[in-house]
Amino acid sequence: MEMNEFKAKLLQSTRKLNEAMDGCLDRMGSLEDLTPNQARIIMIMNIEGSASMGKISDSASIAGGNLTNICKVLEKRGLVERGRDPSDDRKVLMQLTLKGQEIASKLDDWLTGRMEKGMPLNREDLMLMVEGLEKLSVMIIEMTKEKIDERD
Repeated sequence: MEMNEFKAKLLQSTRKLNEAMDGCLDRMGSLEDLTPNQARIIMIMNIEGSASMGKISDSASIAGGNLTNICKVLEKRGLVERGRDPSDDRKVLMQLTLKGQEIASKLDDWLTGRMEKGMPLNREDLMLMVEGLEKLSVMIIEMTKEKIDERD
């Protein structure tokens, strides 16, 4: 495969993957009257447990200001709560409430059921896919860290 073809396929594939995940989060979130980003945050917090806003922002790829607004809505609905990091008073940690954990469990069950039904691959194949995506991510991150000469 030539480099131009690879670049085109990479851009197309990542766009499709993002759209597919957004669609999945939209359907999943609609079960509990959540936006796709709210569902994404609930799922991330379910995996992470207590997490700082920075950690959630990185995991969800949502800018800080937008994340703050989304978390305020989730807090008003009683799904998340803020607390201080016991080891550092300056740090704010977000965590799911009991109600948030119940919703996260429902979302996780829905997603797991769809994945098991729609991905009839064995666990080794799934791990190879994830490892390939992680390798690609690391390569792209490293590539973009290099100083770019404006004349290139």
